[in-house]
Amino acid sequence: MGFNTRWIALVMMCVKTVSFSVLINGEPKGLIIPSRGLRQGDPLSPYFFLLRTERLISLLKKAEVNGEITPVRICREAPRLSHLLFADDSILFWNDILELWGVQQSQQFEKYLGLPPLVGRANYRAFSDIKHKVWKKLQGWKEKMLSAGGKEILIKAVTLSIPTYAMNCFKLLSSLCFELEQLMANLWWGQMKKEHKIH
Repeated sequence: MGFNTRWIALVMMCVKTVSFSVLINGEPKGLIIPSRGLRQGDPLSPYFFLLRTERLISLLKKAEVNGEITPVRICREAPRLSHLLFADDSILFWNDILELWGVQQSQQFEKYLGLPPLVGRANYRAFSDIKHKVWKKLQGWKEKMLSAGGKEILIKAVTLSIPTYAMNCFKLLSSLCFELEQLMANLWWGQMKKEHKIH
């Protein structure tokens, strides 16, 4: 990348040997022993990370051009995607990555930043935890003596905020939205003890 050899030598004096493992479907796989690496917490670490990331991106692009990796598409008209980088996380999307690491395709709904990275046709299952979180919040309030104003504030401030983050990235199924509305309606129009509900 055009750095002065003296600068490179100074950086390499700060380096020691480390080892890495890669999480695949939540399980550590392989033991990668690089020829060099930085200590955790080293002030040079963020800069070195950016340099290595640039190199990784260029290697991925080269491998894609040479046909060594096959990026994925989420639909026919979408661009091909081989990687996503966020902060210090790297997500690789290749059709042949399972063969490379010798793992089975995961049926679990793993999370990245609290959201599933891939949804596909199982949209309802991927976001069923949202309904569970809303239900859990409402269960804590159901037996409490809440005024209409108290119920309204709790519904607007807490319950409606739970699905908001997921809805910034994904379109939730209308059936799931309807079930969330039913849970909130049950709190709003709910009864105390054995009193009848009103609608």
